[in-house]
Amino acid sequence: MLAPGSGTADAGPDDQCRAKVSTNLDLVVAAGVSHLVREVFIATEFVAILSPTFWWIIGRMRSAAPVWSRVDSFIVVPASTQWDMNLRRIEAGNDMTEILAIGDALAELMPGLRKLDLGVYCLLPKIGEMCGHMAGRVASQLLTFTAWDTMYRREDCRLDAIRDLRMWNKGATGWRSPRISADTLERLDMVQCIDDNLCSFIDTNSGTNRTIVFRKLKSLRFWPLSYHGTNRIGADARPYHQRLHLPALRKLGVNCYAADCLLWSSVVLPANMDSLDLSMASATCESIAQTTLPKVKHLRLKAYDVYLHTTTTTIRAIDRILVEAGGYESKMLSITDSITSVHPDSLACTGLTWLLLDGPTSVDDLLGFLQKQSRLHYLNLGRVTVGDTHADMSIPSSDDDRLVAPLHATLARLAFAVEGGREVRGKATALTTRLMLGLPALASIHASPILKRQIVDFVGEYVHRYPHLAGVNIELLF
Repeated sequence: MLAPGSGTADAGPDDQCRAKVSTNLDLVVAAGVSHLVREVFIATEFVAILSPTFWWIIGRMRSAAPVWSRVDSFIVVPASTQWDMNLRRIEAGNDMTEILAIGDALAELMPGLRKLDLGVYCLLPKIGEMCGHMAGRVASQLLTFTAWDTMYRREDCRLDAIRDLRMWNKGATGWRSPRISADTLERLDMVQCIDDNLCSFIDTNSGTNRTIVFRKLKSLRFWPLSYHGTNRIGADARPYHQRLHLPALRKLGVNCYAADCLLWSSVVLPANMDSLDLSMASATCESIAQTTLPKVKHLRLKAYDVYLHTTTTTIRAIDRILVEAGGYESKMLSITDSITSVHPDSLACTGLTWLLLDGPTSVDDLLGFLQKQSRLHYLNLGRVTVGDTHADMSIPSSDDDRLVAPLHATLARLAFAVEGGREVRGKATALTTRLMLGLPALASIHASPILKRQIVDFVGEYVHRYPHLAGVNIELLF
């Protein structure tokens, strides 16, 4: 791997404008192995004028070999996570003609590229132009492509052999998607892209422009850019005219916060898949719950803004998704709002392995979830109320022959916060000790607000009767 990166270098005429660069190029040349280099990795700082840095790198590479024919991977990333916030200054200092010339030079220097990872440099439009121009030069042969924001200005850009494509757009002005082959894709990530980007795919075998078949696509992540309850952009936005068939899909992840998730209404999924990962607003859950869902091994559902809709309707929709999609090996549910209460009896679904609820949960409901969801490994409750409860939180003395009856057989990780602050620390501590004794598989517990010294003394006193306490990682807030 040839790795120009941030660091130090010999001073040159452009040293005042060029970023500090270090490289193992001299070592590669001295060893006589430049013809074996397969990957060029560049990590460079944000500076006011980027062209001297790239010309310096190109010049050093040309001095070693006019063409790096075996290089098939080119990666550009920033050298530091401390980005220069004054991006306008960077933009103003870069001439477009020179930027495009750099893209040409890089493509000519490495004509055999199969992988391009152009990283967050494309957050800068002019650098995005350079990367997009370079991508256009080698587009037909690319197998793996990661692109951000202002890419694909070339009208003739066609990704005919692409297998792994990851696009991050964020609705950038002037952004054009390339023509993309649906025949070869195996992985596709479309993050914060406008819906119309899905109209860029080409199916050379379907014989119709109304059906696109992704014959080899195994993994799809789709996150449309959403504004004010819709994931369409502009007054002329339109629904898809194509049906998107995904017969080989094994993994699907969708982040959508609009009621009309256009991908879902246009996609044809296989009957069985490995995993389904959904992060959605409540309205989206209600819409998807009315459709036919694939059966999956691993299901993850994260719901937002449940309180904005009729709670019972939304919980019923969430429950239907959990039941219909299966999740035979793992089933995860997260409802992240601080208002909605979810009761054990409101979920017909059983078999949850992971549950997170931010809304208020009574002690009775906590115990109800443990009783009903027998496969739980992780439980996180953001607001436990210890007011009115019918549950007996008392525990026998440490020398009592009677052991506390187990509350759950498989729960390994438990986190909860008791509502009420310092005034409820006694009740919260009593609840914690009762749960710790009744959860023999417990590996970690995170609880608040707790009387720390009382918990420490409790573990020391009871560990001889309940040996699993010795292996519990305890995190307490008090």
